[in-house]
Amino acid sequence: MKKAAALLLATVSVLLILPFYARAEDNTERIAAETGADRLESSALSGDELSGKKTVNVFEKALNITFSAISENSGTIAAGAGVLLAAIIFCGIMAALGDGSEALGKAGGYISLLLLSAAAYSLIYEVFVFVNAGMQSLSLAITSLQPVMASLYAAGGNAAAGAASSSGFLLFLTVLEIICSKLLLPLLSVCFALALCGAIPGGIDISSVANAVKTTATAIMSFVFTILGFTLYIQTSVAATGDSYVSRSVRFASGAFVPVIGGILGDAYRTLAASAAVVKGTVGTAGVVMIFAAVLPPAAVTLCARVVFSLSSAAAKALGREPESRFLSTVGGMTGILFALTLGAGAAALIAMAVFVSI
Repeated sequence: MKKAAALLLATVSVLLILPFYARAEDNTERIAAETGADRLESSALSGDELSGKKTVNVFEKALNITFSAISENSGTIAAGAGVLLAAIIFCGIMAALGDGSEALGKAGGYISLLLLSAAAYSLIYEVFVFVNAGMQSLSLAITSLQPVMASLYAAGGNAAAGAASSSGFLLFLTVLEIICSKLLLPLLSVCFALALCGAIPGGIDISSVANAVKTTATAIMSFVFTILGFTLYIQTSVAATGDSYVSRSVRFASGAFVPVIGGILGDAYRTLAASAAVVKGTVGTAGVVMIFAAVLPPAAVTLCARVVFSLSSAAAKALGREPESRFLSTVGGMTGILFALTLGAGAAALIAMAVFVSI
């Protein structure tokens, strides 16, 4: 018993003599390497911007991405607008030729509508393909960010928040994939068919039905993405609150019950959490730019197509072709579905990214 007491006394004496202290170190590069943050890739960001060596101006990046998308796709939009204008002029010529003959007028109306519908469908389908590609790019960007975000959550002491964020992002990607693959193209076909039926010479005007379908689809998608963004925020925030309580309890316990080095453990944890927060800020900014790179180009192209269809509808109305004008107006309104999809998906992803940076 005396030997054990003597050994304990000697051990405590040595521990008291040795200089134990905590020192803050810059662990950001090591944490970035271990979480995979230094291996992120994006065409919208340079290597220095991804590594945090160069400051990223998000507003400037957003403007550059938008104008670049418009300039790259201006040829497709201009070609579609030219074909629509030519079809509208042909409609006016056929209408003028058919004024003296009812049979010739109906035949010319059918031919004109056929050409106009082909031109309109060609443009709206190109926009649909572009939006679908943008949503796939958004899914790819989120998929590449997901493991890095989960690792940074865990490095900062928010393991439960990392798990909640990962599950929330998986839900987001699932919903986005279902909307793009199961909803968009069938809905596009239904709206286009309804608009075309309403424009047939002598047919019943059912453009209101097409507008009702379009409005309903837009409202449903807006509601789904609003609920999804709220779920991402609440789920991650609640988990982060629990992680914060646990981490504070651990720091208090280490300082109160661990002799000699308890304070060092607490300081080391705070240093690690601070370094992880620095890396999170860099990754969060890069993530926002990656989301903008996926969302802004289809949104800009969709708006340009909306303008083209509106101007074409006005031109048809000026030539006295009221059915064709209503048809083009209805088809242009379908771009609202695509615009709601891009903005809804981008807003939900940005909410999740903002929660990631703030926790």
